[in-house]
Amino acid sequence: MKISFFEEFPTATNLAKLKYVSWDTKLYLAAPNVKEFLRLEKDILKKYSNVKECVYWPTLEISEGYWVSPWTDTAALSQLFKSLLLEQKRRGEKGEDSLSVMLDFEPPKLKRQIISRFFSFSKNRRLIMNFLLDAKKAGIKLYNIEMSHLPESIVWMLGLGYSPKAFGHKNIAMYYRSMLQRFVGAFIAKSRFVSRVRKFVKRDMIIGIGLIAGGIYEIEPVYGAKELGEDLQICSSTGCDEVIVFRLGGMNAGFEEVCEKYV
Repeated sequence: MKISFFEEFPTATNLAKLKYVSWDTKLYLAAPNVKEFLRLEKDILKKYSNVKECVYWPTLEISEGYWVSPWTDTAALSQLFKSLLLEQKRRGEKGEDSLSVMLDFEPPKLKRQIISRFFSFSKNRRLIMNFLLDAKKAGIKLYNIEMSHLPESIVWMLGLGYSPKAFGHKNIAMYYRSMLQRFVGAFIAKSRFVSRVRKFVKRDMIIGIGLIAGGIYEIEPVYGAKELGEDLQICSSTGCDEVIVFRLGGMNAGFEEVCEKYV
């Protein structure tokens, strides 16, 4: 099973945690623009031979919505999609590998933007779908994150998930047990994780697991090596091809020892 990593804050300190990754891996790297991602990608691939692929995870200004959704600022969405298509065109002209991109579909960090951009919802949703079609035609290697604690029908209705059959991307199920167990307890959270993983594997999804380090809110609950090992065992035994751990910056020798059992 491939064990990859998200890194929302690809600082030198967090990237240095690759010393605890002894296997070939893939990084999903947050960056505010294509130029910064390309700089990170070049440096990482040069320095760490076990990183076989870097995937661009676009993030926006918090005032723009931070994540991609129908409540993101329309101009910011348009600029992002234009930059991705231009970079893919450049790569094609240079004979380089296709651009790998992960769109993180989540409601904006500032939840009041759901109200303030209510009337932009339909326009932005069409903008997203048009980009997904354009990306497919252009040959961008695209991954989309879904908030998989919610039913698929609701996620797609809210514009926070899209059909891979229609648009040709790979879906990632964001299912962080450390966050769920805060509300329902460890036993129920683990039981739900088992049942959901079966569904994710049937849908040919990559599974996002964790958390072993916090994210943008800075208050997210994390779990330890025991829980990570349980999640990896469940995913491996169910036939999952790839899991993505959130996030690289939390890696240590204990987590490395657990991961090595499943790669």
